[in-house]
Amino acid sequence: MLATDMKSSLGWNSNRNLISAKSTDLVHWFDESLIEIANKYPNMQNADRAWAPQAIYDREKDSYMIYFAARVPGTDDRTIMYYVYSKDLKNLDTAPQLLFAPQNGNDAIDSDIIFENGKYYMYYKNETNKRIYLAVSDHASGPYSEIKQVSEGNIGVEGPNIYKLLGSDKWLMMSDAYGNGYYVMQETADLENFTTVPRSEYSFDFTPRHGYVIPINGDQYNALVSAFPSDGLNQINTGIEPVNVHINLGDDAVLPDKVTADYSDGAKSEFSVKWDEAERKRIDTSKPGRYSVTGKVISTSDIYSEPFITERADPYIVDGGDGYYYFTASYPAYGSVDKGYDRIILRRSPTVAGLAEAEEKVIWKAHSSGIMAKHIWAPEMHKIGGKWYMFFAAGESGNIWAIRPYVLKCDGDPYTGNWTECGQMQASYGDDESFRNFSLDMTYFEHNGRHYVIWAEIKGDSSLFMAEIDPAEPYKLISKPILLTKPEYNWELVNNRVNEGAAVLVTDEKVYVFFSASGTGSEYCVGRLEADTDADLMDVKSWRKLDRPVLSTSDLNGESGPGHNSFVVDENGDLLIVYHARPESHASGNCGTYNKDPLYDPCRHTRIKRVIFNSDGTPIINLSKEAELSSACKIVTAEVTVG
Repeated sequence: MLATDMKSSLGWNSNRNLISAKSTDLVHWFDESLIEIANKYPNMQNADRAWAPQAIYDREKDSYMIYFAARVPGTDDRTIMYYVYSKDLKNLDTAPQLLFAPQNGNDAIDSDIIFENGKYYMYYKNETNKRIYLAVSDHASGPYSEIKQVSEGNIGVEGPNIYKLLGSDKWLMMSDAYGNGYYVMQETADLENFTTVPRSEYSFDFTPRHGYVIPINGDQYNALVSAFPSDGLNQINTGIEPVNVHINLGDDAVLPDKVTADYSDGAKSEFSVKWDEAERKRIDTSKPGRYSVTGKVISTSDIYSEPFITERADPYIVDGGDGYYYFTASYPAYGSVDKGYDRIILRRSPTVAGLAEAEEKVIWKAHSSGIMAKHIWAPEMHKIGGKWYMFFAAGESGNIWAIRPYVLKCDGDPYTGNWTECGQMQASYGDDESFRNFSLDMTYFEHNGRHYVIWAEIKGDSSLFMAEIDPAEPYKLISKPILLTKPEYNWELVNNRVNEGAAVLVTDEKVYVFFSASGTGSEYCVGRLEADTDADLMDVKSWRKLDRPVLSTSDLNGESGPGHNSFVVDENGDLLIVYHARPESHASGNCGTYNKDPLYDPCRHTRIKRVIFNSDGTPIINLSKEAELSSACKIVTAEVTVG
């Protein structure tokens, strides 16, 4: 680790030397050393600063090049870049020499140098105009040719750091907008041309200054999280438990269908595995012996395409219990209310993955006029009292925003049977408030013998309400509703003050309600409520809401605006979250069916992620593909003993 020796209380010119230290685990540091710069060398006499040291390994010199910004009044009154060489990052082997100074006479500080494509790319802050620039050289120590300004706009930034996204060809550069209290993030594929990442698509749970990103392994991550615990950190996959198989003489060579993945917080999860069949067949069970068989661990992304189904928002998948999984979603409007949102569709397949290519059938069409004529939104199919019902929202032809929840009932098989209308959802006796206003996104669940519905309704803001129903007449409330949640945190208030799209997940310990918040663009995100399984769910005091989202754009790579989810257990026994999100191309208006009004932009696709539980049983829905299953863990070896 390299750092300045600055004491802030003594002012900008208080750091004239550098500090280095070593660590084996990124937690405990030792061998702290002062690297003298000011007044030790003839060309550093009267130097009044040595700022922001970094190092890069120079292959040509077989040594580290340490580079930093310095000012030597009387020699050069600018703050510009110098370099030295050191084998051990502790003792200097050369005197400081000029590395780079802008040709126009400006100052240059805070350089970050990377070696890529046979060239050295230097990103630095022009201290005169507070912008980030790029210079390039064939050698670490220069000379560097000035290329261009790479930061955008007029905001003052410093401390640029460029790093490659793991598993991607893209690079990110983060720069400290020191006067504004946040980081600017820019993306590039060629290291010269950058696109600013919208602030809605990333977040920090803290306010770092002049940061630097490095890749770390699972052991280092575990050490850091153990030393510095944080609620904002999720677990990551750190390994696969050893597979040791004993086969009796004469038995078939049977290997386990699943392997166990370990996570940084102590949690475990099972994954399907596909063993090398040729290696398995080489196992001779007629005599004692030892064998090794390799296998590929199957991740969610290996099973479910990305995106899963295009142009289907508000997705809902349910296990029909009849050998089929069923899928429904909002059928899109292509640019206006009159070009869609006019039907309820259904797909079915023996597997969840098969729904992606399954035939899509229209089971109900909107009325030509009157109620249930516009904005047919967010259908959900539920089996209640042994019969199938479809909850959905619809508006009127005379008032397209008079949206209310409605119910359909099926007379048999949901795919081949007839669906009839039960009408609008009805409030309980004496309740003259429910469904008087814009209300939609109704879902249903049963728990401990009681049956509930949750929906969103605008009463001031769009909030979530819950009431009980009788399963014999699930289109009627039998209780007055309770207010589950209303928008209150910043992440629930972006563009629109909204809580909607509830989805219920019940575990042994908790009842969870996941819901969507804010406007339906890239700001859309998922929050969570929870209650104990033995609590009175109709008592508002039984519920607790997290103060931060559990799935947002910043959690995703190449997607934005995740929300309106449902849950299903697939045929492999894996719990999945099914949600919609926009593609990366949507941010620049390049999505094929782009519309500037997010309500009429069909460019929202159904997507699937695996739900992983942490060590205390809490469902985690925002793990990246690498955190769910590390690339280093995708190949596993079974050690087989016959005897």
